[in-house]
Amino acid sequence: MARKASTNIPQATELTPQQEDLVREDMAALDTVAQMRVSDALDVGIHLGRIQSAIFLRQCGEKIIAETFIQMRESKKYKELQFPDENGNLRNYGDLKEFCQRFLGKSYAACAESAQNYELLGSQLYEQAERMGLRQKDYRALRALPSDDQRLIQDALTDAPGREAVAELIEELTSRHAAKLAEAETKLKEATEQHEADERLLQIGNDKKNELERRLHYRESQDTEKKVAELSRIMTEVVNKTLAELDPLGKVFLEVRSLSDCPGHLVVAMEQALSRVVAMVQDLSMSYSVAFDLAGDDIPDFIPEGEDHGQVD
Repeated sequence: MARKASTNIPQATELTPQQEDLVREDMAALDTVAQMRVSDALDVGIHLGRIQSAIFLRQCGEKIIAETFIQMRESKKYKELQFPDENGNLRNYGDLKEFCQRFLGKSYAACAESAQNYELLGSQLYEQAERMGLRQKDYRALRALPSDDQRLIQDALTDAPGREAVAELIEELTSRHAAKLAEAETKLKEATEQHEADERLLQIGNDKKNELERRLHYRESQDTEKKVAELSRIMTEVVNKTLAELDPLGKVFLEVRSLSDCPGHLVVAMEQALSRVVAMVQDLSMSYSVAFDLAGDDIPDFIPEGEDHGQVD
């Protein structure tokens, strides 16, 4: 026999007026909390949306600024654009710096740096770098690297999961490059110091050489002076002896001329004797290029070595 369904249904408990007021207050509180949660969720969503939009605009904005700067720098078309001045009058941009400040909202230096980064990486890689959040210090470090290391960073921008990996690679390459530069500077310094030391040694050697040459020249000059004095003395002695040897010939000539009836052949002998003396003098003159006056008009008196060369009163 089937069981009958229970008919014992619990009856609703009647609430007192005070309990009903508490229930209404609790329900209102729950409703307020629910509304606050919905409102907070909406605010968070709005803020997140704003942040994402700002990030997107920053990433795209830097690229647009760089491309605009490059285009205006090359085309000079910024001179054709106008803007309202403080008085509301339209006027043209004076130069690229003013265009950057007023139109692009950045200084010329900042725009030029963005253009450098863009030209270094190209359109796609620059956009990728901006998405990763590369900072200006990263770009500056990248530009300071050699071209081979720059290509490594460019490859990393394509495959790296985020900025941290690229920044670590840039830091590693920068440290390696700095170490190479320090090593090169050390070698250059050592080479410079060695070169300076070699120059000093060379200068010392040249100074010694010059001193030796000076001493040698002085010694040679002293020897020459001594030799000149000795030759002058010898020449004086020879001349005096020669003149002394000619003196007897003059006496013979005197005796010949004193004869009352001088034979002709004796006069010829005198002439021949004198010709032989003159011929010897001429031979000496031609052999050693010593000029002399045969007439005797300009021949000074022979002054032996050591005698006074002044005029006699």
